[in-house]
Amino acid sequence: MTLERAWKNHVAPVWGDREIHSIRRSEVQDWVSDFATRKSSTVVNRALGVLAGILDVAIDDRRLASKPAHNIRNLPRKGPGKRRVYLCHDQVGTLAACSGHPTMVLTLAYTGLRWGAATALCVRSVNRLRRCLAIEENSVMVGYELQVGTPKTHKARSVPYPERLDPMIQQACAGKGPEGLLFGDGVHHVRNSGSQGWFANAVQRAQMVDPSIPRLTPHDLRHNAASGSARAPTGRPCSGCSGTRRRR
Repeated sequence: MTLERAWKNHVAPVWGDREIHSIRRSEVQDWVSDFATRKSSTVVNRALGVLAGILDVAIDDRRLASKPAHNIRNLPRKGPGKRRVYLCHDQVGTLAACSGHPTMVLTLAYTGLRWGAATALCVRSVNRLRRCLAIEENSVMVGYELQVGTPKTHKARSVPYPERLDPMIQQACAGKGPEGLLFGDGVHHVRNSGSQGWFANAVQRAQMVDPSIPRLTPHDLRHNAASGSARAPTGRPCSGCSGTRRRR
């Protein structure tokens, strides 16, 4: 959930018409306590964070003396972390082969790039001599609009890619100018439409080929790269080797 949605759906209906100086900590506490019985910890904490951020600005402007949205008790805790999914080399290959964007799948699996950074890559981002990708931009969906800005860390960096990807990266660059997007048609950013999108469909097709492949998202491939589990030598038995680990 974006901060904008948190404000629109949960904060504004309760606090939008209130005078800032009239808000009391006891009221915020009651709101959070009731809210927590109906929504997840992520939703509650994000909504409280939006309210607290607004009130903190009022404090900085000396329009408010206290911090009514701070020191709130009994905030809901997040449950056990989502179990991370890992694929072996052959499973990654199967998923890529079943996808409409195989080079992008392999890049996500072997570099650990976030989805937004990968979709924002341009031809000029590729340094084939050093086999690395310059991460300078990030694409993110805001509502129904895709916006391009700085990377999540707000710092440009370089990420290496394995030699096996070089021919595919070269092919992805072919026929595009320096500013052309690396993945897709070079003009439009590749989008992921959740459970009905191309990636989810690729996973379903891959599972028909190899039932040991678990359900996963593009972000799971980032964890896959970090674990090194997709670096098994080609030809090594991989059937049923996918695993899960509890996020710490």
